[in-house]
Amino acid sequence: MRTAVDQLIGELTNGDARQKHVLCYGHDAILQQSRRRILELAGCPTEVVSTSLGFRDSLFSGKPSVLVLCQTLSLEEGVLAANVALEECPCTPLLLMYVQRQRFFPSQTYRFMQTMEGPRAFTAAVFRMLYQPSEEHSEANRAR
Repeated sequence: MRTAVDQLIGELTNGDARQKHVLCYGHDAILQQSRRRILELAGCPTEVVSTSLGFRDSLFSGKPSVLVLCQTLSLEEGVLAANVALEECPCTPLLLMYVQRQRFFPSQTYRFMQTMEGPRAFTAAVFRMLYQPSEEHSEANRAR
């Protein structure tokens, strides 16, 4: 039986989810591994990192298709990570997973998601960002 998430993923990806990958950055290894598993079960390769050095190495070694910043990062760490990502990967969509919206992040296009929305909403948000990029990201990619 197909779930609503399976149906949404099928509609958004047309079967090519494996061509893209997600980078999740946060300090809670168990939470990050859970998110990785959720996305990989949905067919999206996902890398998780828990240190700023690992985050930078991952950004430099292969540009992610979507970047997820976890609520386990302090606000200062999250803003720093967003700024590094904006400089290194200006066309990469950013998903902020915090309890409440933060106004301190750079003007890079990002989507905010409350952490309490759950795994289905998380998966749907990531796949929307992968396969329905915002106009700003589309314009930036065309200019490259």
